[in-house]
Amino acid sequence: MFGIKRMNQQRDRLYMRTQLLEKRAKQSREKAVDNLLDKATSPSGLLASFVLGATTQLDITRKARKNLLNGASRDVLSFLMSQVSAYMAVSAEQNETSAANTVSEPDEPPSK
Repeated sequence: MFGIKRMNQQRDRLYMRTQLLEKRAKQSREKAVDNLLDKATSPSGLLASFVLGATTQLDITRKARKNLLNGASRDVLSFLMSQVSAYMAVSAEQNETSAANTVSEPDEPPSK
């Protein structure tokens, strides 16, 4: 009636096909993992792994050194700026006190 039997058969066939495809996919994944492990443990795979690791470490050290130098240069510049501003403040203060001292002393007529 209304093709329900045919739809059930089609659904069962699709389910069986899906199960078969899932088994194939699982076997394919396992085979890929095995091949990857075989290649990784072979001498050429170990050499490639070492080279990739070394280049990664070199990139990391370059970035770390660059970050360290950038941070250090910022720290040095901020230290120098604070020292210069402190020096300028002290020198301005000394100029004001020396100007105040010269103004506060009355001019005496020259003695004869």
